[in-house]
Amino acid sequence: MAQLPDDVQAEIVAAHESGTPIHEIKKVFGVRRNTVHAVLRRAGIVPDPQATGRPARVFTQAELDRMAELRRADATVTAIAAAMGSNEHRIRKELRDLGFDTSVRTPNGPAPTELAERAERGALNAVERAQMQALMKER
Repeated sequence: MAQLPDDVQAEIVAAHESGTPIHEIKKVFGVRRNTVHAVLRRAGIVPDPQATGRPARVFTQAELDRMAELRRADATVTAIAAAMGSNEHRIRKELRDLGFDTSVRTPNGPAPTELAERAERGALNAVERAQMQALMKER
């Protein structure tokens, strides 16, 4: 494959530095994403391969403290995500970074709080309904 002309490469670098997402740059210049990455690397810029064009939300210390407080109160990741206005994957990552166990399941199935939350939504399968009934008998 022929290398792009220097002026086109300079325009790609300028577009990236002005904040244009890589997916937009590739459309404008009619090149593949890998070509845009190669041009940026040659210019000394290391693009983030996971970048979506939108910066990741940065939680404040108060929000991180709130997440920790909710988790210590036995809130599920699902409930914390809803309270924080974020997604479960991101909350799970933040909780792991804070030192919390974020495993979704116990050795015998979903955690009791997760079962209770899903029961409220009517989202239990037959096995989980049986587990819920067993938990209720224990109490």
